[in-house]
Amino acid sequence: MRRVFLNPADIGGRYSALSNFGMVPAALAGIDVRGLLEQAQRVALACGSRTQAKENPGLNLGAILAEAAHAGRDKATFFLSPGIRTFGDWVEQLIAESTGKEGKGILPVVGETIGGPEVYGNDRLFVHIQLESEVRERIDPKLEALKSAGHPMVSFTLPDKIALGQEFYRWEVATATAGSLLGIDAFDQPNVQESKDNTKRLLEKFRSDKKLPEEKPILESGGVKLYGDAALAPNGGPKNDALAVTLSNFLGLARAGEGTPVTVQRLKPSSAGVSLAKVLSTVSAGSGAAATGLPN
Repeated sequence: MRRVFLNPADIGGRYSALSNFGMVPAALAGIDVRGLLEQAQRVALACGSRTQAKENPGLNLGAILAEAAHAGRDKATFFLSPGIRTFGDWVEQLIAESTGKEGKGILPVVGETIGGPEVYGNDRLFVHIQLESEVRERIDPKLEALKSAGHPMVSFTLPDKIALGQEFYRWEVATATAGSLLGIDAFDQPNVQESKDNTKRLLEKFRSDKKLPEEKPILESGGVKLYGDAALAPNGGPKNDALAVTLSNFLGLARAGEGTPVTVQRLKPSSAGVSLAKVLSTVSAGSGAAATGLPN
C-alpha cells in the first residue's frame, strides 16, 4: 500500500521536525508519534500569545541565547545524555543555519566532552539536556565546576525520550526569538543559495575542463597534504616536525583570535579507534577554541 502525505508548502528544512517531513518517517520507525505531538502541543500552548513573556518557555530560552551572544558568549555548547545525543545534530543545524548570517549568529557546539573551566574561554553558553533515567553523578561535578567558575548554563531534565517533542518546539521558537533579538531573519537562508551557485560554477568548470580546479598544498609530509595560508608553514627546521609546527601555528590563530572557532570535517571513516569527539576535545583543550565537527 502506498500513501502520499502532503506537507504545508511553507514548512520545510530545519523547522520541519514536527511536520509530515519528520513525523511520517518517525511513524514508520515505530516511534510514538501521538506522544511526541502531544508533548509539542503542550509547549505550543505555553508559547502562545495568551502566555506572559516571562512565563513563555520559547521566548525565555531565545532571550537567554540572544543576550549571551550580545555579551560575547555566542558559542552554545551542548552536553546531552547518551540516549538523546542525536538531538544535538538537529539543534545544531537549526541554530547554525537560522542565525549564522550577516556577520552575526550563534555557533552551536555539539560533540565535545565536558572539560574543566580552564579549557573554555568567555565565549561559551552551556546547555545541558539529560534524561531522568540517565542522570549520572559522575558528570555533575564537572558541570558544577563550570557554573562555579562563572560560566552560564541552561539545564533541562526530560522524563523520557517522547518529551523531545516539547524540545523540538521549544528550540524552534527560541531560535526564531534569538534571531529577532540579534536583528536577523531566522527563516531565510542566503548562504544556502550561495552554496548552490558555487556548486553550479564548479560543475560547469568540470564540464569544460574535465577536472576541478586544484589548489597547491602549502606542505606535504608523510603522505599528508595541507592547504591554507602559506604563512602557516615553517620556513626551515626539521622536515619531520613541519606538519606538527604548521598545525600548531593554525591552532595558534584560533587561540589568538578571541571567539574564533575551529571546524573539523572528517571525509574518511574513523580509523585507529580515533573518534571525531576525541579529535574535537583534543583541539578544544589545546587551543581554547570552540571545536565543531562534520562527520563523513
